[in-house]
Amino acid sequence: MPRSRTFTGRPFEYNGNINNSLIVYPLDDDGNRTGTRIKIDSEVINLVKDRIRECNRIKMGACRDNPAPNSLGEMLQQHGKSPQLLSYILPLLEEDGFLAHERVSNAIWINYAGSKKE
Repeated sequence: MPRSRTFTGRPFEYNGNINNSLIVYPLDDDGNRTGTRIKIDSEVINLVKDRIRECNRIKMGACRDNPAPNSLGEMLQQHGKSPQLLSYILPLLEEDGFLAHERVSNAIWINYAGSKKE
């Protein structure tokens, strides 16, 4: 099963792919599944991709309780989805060449980079 890491370095495994839907399995420090299973459907992935394309540069805002204003997290929250889904979607989109991220102070900024598949 493929593995990746969040932007903060937390490992996870996943089934599926970033162009359809995903099932994510967060891993503990020893590389074992935590018992949590997170389903991310294509609608959410496409919503995130569309917003990144539209803005070109946008804050991640993955805090579940109070995402940054005008961030991807706030947009997801407004659609009834957890901003924490970004922790898994965005690293996979970066691996795919769709975006690049940068840390500015405590914030993570997402920059649209296009995609080889578009």
